[in-house]
Amino acid sequence: KAAKGAGGRRDSAGAAKKAAAVLAAPAAKAAPSSGKRRPMRDDEQNKTMTPLQRCGHLLNRFLEDPLCDPFLEPVDAELFEGYDEIVDNPMDLGTIHAKLGKTGTKGYRTHDDFLRDLRLVWTNCKKYNNRDSAIWHTADCPHKCSERLFQAWVLAFLPPPDYTRPASAAKPSL
Repeated sequence: KAAKGAGGRRDSAGAAKKAAAVLAAPAAKAAPSSGKRRPMRDDEQNKTMTPLQRCGHLLNRFLEDPLCDPFLEPVDAELFEGYDEIVDNPMDLGTIHAKLGKTGTKGYRTHDDFLRDLRLVWTNCKKYNNRDSAIWHTADCPHKCSERLFQAWVLAFLPPPDYTRPASAAKPSL
């Protein structure tokens, strides 16, 4: 029982703290420019990017993160007993990356489709594994981070909805 207590929650909590520290670390700054070309400002860049292009930038954040290495390839169901029975729709970051590069019916049509698959990566892991396991916490941190980044990098730059009414319905008659 002592071994379980020492190795169980403490390891999970340590993994969660490490994961939070890695995801909260600021991104590396770009090398100083030679002065020939000024870097594109965030607002200028986002005016020219589609929501799916912004999703690609968000995905790259996770593809480059060593904490997300376990999620880069599909889970081998032969190595993990019962995975196929517990997880209905397996998903991984590599598959998302491949779908993001495709067009038509094999690729993503909207940013919502992308987010649905990204959420599947994290929720599948959390569904299959125990909450006390390190891998559960390893999935929980990028899950929370992906929600925040999606809001800040994708949804924040969508055009506002058009709530205008048709001209014929402008004023109701009394």
